[in-house]
Amino acid sequence: MITVTFLDEESTVEEAPVEIVLERLNEDGTTDELQLEGSLDDVRALAATLEAEGNCVEVVIAGPEGEEGAVETPESGEEVVEHAQSPVPLTP
Repeated sequence: MITVTFLDEESTVEEAPVEIVLERLNEDGTTDELQLEGSLDDVRALAATLEAEGNCVEVVIAGPEGEEGAVETPESGEEVVEHAQSPVPLTP
C-alpha cells in the first residue's frame, strides 16, 4: 500500500510536495515500511513499477484535512481517478 500525504496545501495538486509511505507485505506475513518525499509523478512511477513487478498496489491519498480516499492501480494502463478533493490519475 502506498499512502500519499500532501505536505504543502498552498501548491497546486500537481506541484505539491508529498510524503510517500510504502508499506509492503512480505511472503512470511511481516511488513516493511519506507518513507519518502517526492511528487505525484514519483507516486505514479512507484505504483507503475510495483505493478509491473506483479505486485498488487493500493494507493491511499490523505487530503489536507485528514480525509482519505483509496485508489487502486488500473489493469493494463487504464486510468483510474477516485478522490473527493483532488483527482489524481495514477498513469499519465
